[in-house]
Amino acid sequence: MLGLELGADDYITKPFSPRVLSARVRLQLRRDTTSHFAPHSTEPSTTLFQADEDKRRITLRGQLLDLSRYEYGLFLLLMQNPSRTYSREQLMQLVWASPDESFDRTVDTHIKVLRQKIRAVDASLNPIKTHRGVGYSFEPQ
Repeated sequence: MLGLELGADDYITKPFSPRVLSARVRLQLRRDTTSHFAPHSTEPSTTLFQADEDKRRITLRGQLLDLSRYEYGLFLLLMQNPSRTYSREQLMQLVWASPDESFDRTVDTHIKVLRQKIRAVDASLNPIKTHRGVGYSFEPQ
């Protein structure tokens, strides 16, 4: 308890489970990513895409994108960090609740479906770029 009073974000008492430790680390990584990398209002993408984090919604030109929880998490993370390339592993660790229970190709499938949903609203848009052998990034258009 003293650690929290001195400014710690979290603590775990001994003995602890490696699974609990791993879950707490992933949670902290997600918190750090979302709090330090807010969308830039100067980016042209903010006029196309709007994220409402309280309601967990993303709109494209005012039209709501019907996204699954992982599609939402992937797209929000990419939007919040324009031009930053994430590997599949990084995306799994930052978005998935239990990344060890899924295959890295799961990210590819979710990205594919996310692109289809974006193109259903505007066929000319392709904001998610593939960097072969590396990962994915959001490129404002």
